[in-house]
Amino acid sequence: MANTGDTLSGIPTFPPDESGSDNTRLDAESAEDSAEKKDSTKTALDDFPEGGYGWVIVAAAIVINVVAIGEQITYGIFQRHYTAHQVFPGATNLTVAIVGGVGVALLPGLGPLSGRLADRFGYARTAFIGGLIQALGYLLASFSSTLWHIFLTQSFLVPLGWSLSYFPAMSVIPHWFLRRRGAVTGIVAAGCGAGGLVLAPTLQAIIDASSFRWALRFLAAASGVCVCGAAVLIRTRFPSRPRGRVLDLSVFGNWTFTRLFLTTFVSCFGFFAPGFFLNSYAIDKLGASNSIASITLSINAVGQSVGRVIWGLAAKRIGYLNLYVILQLVPGLLCWCLWANATTLAVLLLFSFLFGMFAGGFVIINPLLIPDLFGYDQLASILGMIFCGFAPGIAAGPVIMGAILDGSATTHEVTNPDGSVGVVTERNYLTAIMVCGSFWIASLGFVGWLRFEKAGWKVWKRV
Repeated sequence: MANTGDTLSGIPTFPPDESGSDNTRLDAESAEDSAEKKDSTKTALDDFPEGGYGWVIVAAAIVINVVAIGEQITYGIFQRHYTAHQVFPGATNLTVAIVGGVGVALLPGLGPLSGRLADRFGYARTAFIGGLIQALGYLLASFSSTLWHIFLTQSFLVPLGWSLSYFPAMSVIPHWFLRRRGAVTGIVAAGCGAGGLVLAPTLQAIIDASSFRWALRFLAAASGVCVCGAAVLIRTRFPSRPRGRVLDLSVFGNWTFTRLFLTTFVSCFGFFAPGFFLNSYAIDKLGASNSIASITLSINAVGQSVGRVIWGLAAKRIGYLNLYVILQLVPGLLCWCLWANATTLAVLLLFSFLFGMFAGGFVIINPLLIPDLFGYDQLASILGMIFCGFAPGIAAGPVIMGAILDGSATTHEVTNPDGSVGVVTERNYLTAIMVCGSFWIASLGFVGWLRFEKAGWKVWKRV
């Protein structure tokens, strides 16, 4: 990223907004305190390990991402099973999508709380408690008999655990790496896709061989052992100085923060919707079997892993904000041009991979930008605030898509080869797909505005 302002041990920082607010800090401090922090931080920044115990931190963060976020990617397996087999009476695409959407949204939605707890009580302690809560949530969910039981457990307790473990894991990386920050963050975030790659077929196999209840118990064991085990290895290098309220709305007075927040807010209405319905699309529109359809989620997970590594390596060379624009534009175009025309499984798998590659890469940009823009002393808290913008869209996006599909459903009778008469339900996926892509394109306005402002309104500039 081009250096458009002063540097702090080689870390580029943006100049203040025209309003006079300093983008490197969100809180108003005395000049003396700011100078003291800058001197102490500079000394620490001059001595980044770029490895050593940092690689243990990387391994721990990968494990947490593999289990916690990988589980999110595979909700489509449960979405299909709950609705197709009427596990819970009256469950529809809409109601099950609400349960799943709320659950997925709580991870970022609880970001301000999780980040503040990590800054105040320690990253390792917070992540460990998160692992315990995940395990408890899945175990209780395995005994559910109604959809509201799933809502309380799989849709509330489990995401609370995800959030408490995810934000410490992502926030600790910049403590150990500067020059390699982009590459390492990409590798860690790739764990999300790796988790989905392994978990999607595994969960489907457990459901087919036994039941969804044993699939949930498998996730409980994985969460308790892996996340808690990784959490105890987490160590930080810079002191945290949490200040103000957990949800401090005064940060929206900083235009840099506000535009980053709005970018995530709008785009996330289309972020998780494909993951919820790719599986169903393959079955409903292409006639794929359950096991074959689950591959779409695995391929999406592979794309996320590949993309996060590639974009992490290339981020500084391309420019963080330039890459941010690319990662908002391409997913929207892929929905409009590729998914809308996916009439074969090969085309759907290609879309699943490319969408995962670009949309998944979007997740790593904020952790790369935030230390440069806002500093280290409230890193987890600010990252949590930015990620909070994901929550409404993640919750409502799948719900909107589910409502479109249910509202457009038509049924007609068909004669089976054995002479029996069956009923086939058809849904209008095209409208839902176009709406999904529109959210990504709309988000371009905010990050594009920020990018051009920081680039001095120049088109060809690394920023």
